[in-house]
Amino acid sequence: MEENNETSNNHQNENNENDNKEHYINKKRNRENKDYEKEDKSEDEDLLLKYKNILIIPGFDGPLITYELFENIQEKLEEFPKEKLKKIYDEYKDKYENKKYMSFYHEHCDDEWFKERYHPIIKNEIKKEQSNQCKTFSKIFLDSLNNKIFENIDLSYDKNHHFNKYIYEQYSFDEIKEIEIKENTNENKDNYFAFEPDNQTLFIHQFPRNIKKMELLSILKKIKGFVSLSLSDPLKNQNFNRYCWLSFDSIENCDVAYTLLKDYKMNNSYKLCPTKSKALTDKKIRIAPLFYGEKGRDIKKDIEITEKLIDILDNKKDINHILIELKKNNHYNFDDFFHLNINLIYLRKIHGFCFYCAEMYDDERNLSTKCDYCHIYYNEDVYDEKYCNKLDEKINEFIEKISIEENDNNKHLNNEEEKIEKFLSENTIQISPEKFECNICSKKFISEHYNKKHINNMHSDKIKEVINNELKKINFIKDPNKKQYEKIKIINEMKDYVNYLNAMRKYQNPNNKKGNFHKSKHEKKKDYYEDRNSYKEGRKLISYQDL
Repeated sequence: MEENNETSNNHQNENNENDNKEHYINKKRNRENKDYEKEDKSEDEDLLLKYKNILIIPGFDGPLITYELFENIQEKLEEFPKEKLKKIYDEYKDKYENKKYMSFYHEHCDDEWFKERYHPIIKNEIKKEQSNQCKTFSKIFLDSLNNKIFENIDLSYDKNHHFNKYIYEQYSFDEIKEIEIKENTNENKDNYFAFEPDNQTLFIHQFPRNIKKMELLSILKKIKGFVSLSLSDPLKNQNFNRYCWLSFDSIENCDVAYTLLKDYKMNNSYKLCPTKSKALTDKKIRIAPLFYGEKGRDIKKDIEITEKLIDILDNKKDINHILIELKKNNHYNFDDFFHLNINLIYLRKIHGFCFYCAEMYDDERNLSTKCDYCHIYYNEDVYDEKYCNKLDEKINEFIEKISIEENDNNKHLNNEEEKIEKFLSENTIQISPEKFECNICSKKFISEHYNKKHINNMHSDKIKEVINNELKKINFIKDPNKKQYEKIKIINEMKDYVNYLNAMRKYQNPNNKKGNFHKSKHEKKKDYYEDRNSYKEGRKLISYQDL
């Protein structure tokens, strides 16, 4: 009997502990929810409550609508101020985009290509490799410069002398048109020194998204004559796999690498299967609408800007200032045009930066896919002032962007303490007034202080992982190029919006198997006007979010 009483008492104590634990957890959650509600309360709460039943906010699962369409939907809000309505639309748009991008983040955050771009530690490793690669390219560039390979360089376009029929004129940063010219080969020599694949390069068609770049690099570094590895952006239409190029210093070493890698398997599953690259048949050249002269752009100003860019990017990648040293030692007679052309080629080949687009990529190969074979200028009276002003703005923005990135990294380091404290408080559970539990390993402690100390000492890996994942998310949100991964469908006409609502209604109605396909024109027209008028009555076909 005594034993049974003891066991029952033990069970009661455990149940009491669990009840206390749940009580404190619920109390904490309620407190957090109240704080969250306080933060969410806007200044215009009374106004929103007044128009709560009339204001229509589209759902986040469908397409994004423009502000004009958003305004047309709110037919009953005649007295509602337009400034407030614009503010509500901006909030809706921000929430919509954040939801789309965050769903993409949760889907791809564990992919290797995603970590290489956004994970702070892996990103730094990739940047170190890229800087080492840039150093090797700079040495090759210096050797070719000393051997006078660039002696006949000319990045100006002459209509009477050209070697290519695929030429595109850039009217603005958004508009590029092909120039219609006759087939004329007065000059077969290419003086642009642009990038093109050759017989010293191997190509891998689909490099899987779950294989690390550093693993492939560790294999390639063991092969004699390896120069560089280049990976394209992840391709959405190919399950976010990437193209891959491997460069070698000679044809013999490239052939040896081909025999070694053609049957090689990575992670015992993926077979590399490289192919030998072929030379480009269609060399597309882009021309900026400017020339250098009295009536055109100032060449000395652009020489100063290009030197400044070289100085910033060389410092970022720990490269010796080769061009500035050459100029000081008078190895070359640097006239203005030769000096500018060398600077432009240096920025393309070493840093993957196009001066006339004001954009930088991982290397010259990726740049050539985005900015064509080469980007040159006119040698005659062609000058677009709007383009030149926009070019100066973009270059200044690029220089500011580099300095902002460094400041952002310092801010993230300062905010680490706050993130650690948040993680510690989330994983500290109060069971009773004098009993605390670690949420990771379920160990119990007398006070909150000892519990947090235990997490700091015994679960430091978890803390680092949380901080790195948080930084990874911040890097993704702040990336302006994330729009290329997740394209958002935008609707700007009432007809398209009504068709979407009609489709949603039919999708939600399981009894309607016939659909809209076998109906007559009169029936379709009737349904259209019914749908158009139904949104005025509250539109219960899909869910709306009331502010």
